[in-house]
Amino acid sequence: FLYSATMKTAADKKDRNKDLNEIQCTNTGCTEKFKWRMQLKRHLRKCNHERPIAKVKKYTFSDGHYVCNTCFKRTKHQPNMSRHVNNCNPKKAQIYACDLCAQTFEYKCRLVKHMKKHTSDSEKICPNCGKMFR
Repeated sequence: FLYSATMKTAADKKDRNKDLNEIQCTNTGCTEKFKWRMQLKRHLRKCNHERPIAKVKKYTFSDGHYVCNTCFKRTKHQPNMSRHVNNCNPKKAQIYACDLCAQTFEYKCRLVKHMKKHTSDSEKICPNCGKMFR
């Protein structure tokens, strides 16, 4: 009995939600309905005789490297380039520079890691030979 009761409620929910997600085309004379907004967008381009917008390539591949089309940074691996182009914006670009050696970094966390090289806390002295190491 419990099994049939749950089956009935699941079927009821399916029937109730069937018409909730339908989106109708806004053009006059068009009666098409869609479940997803992307389907409606695609239909409206077709209905209005518009051409799809071409995607601008953010990077290219040449000589075994991926090259950013904005700043011309080169990487060997595509995931690294994808991460770079998501953050690469010449108007918004922020460069973090070391005050001691003027080396620059794209990310603040890399500057923080670099700064540990300059601090005396990270350098240790060997008790046997007196040499310094990190």
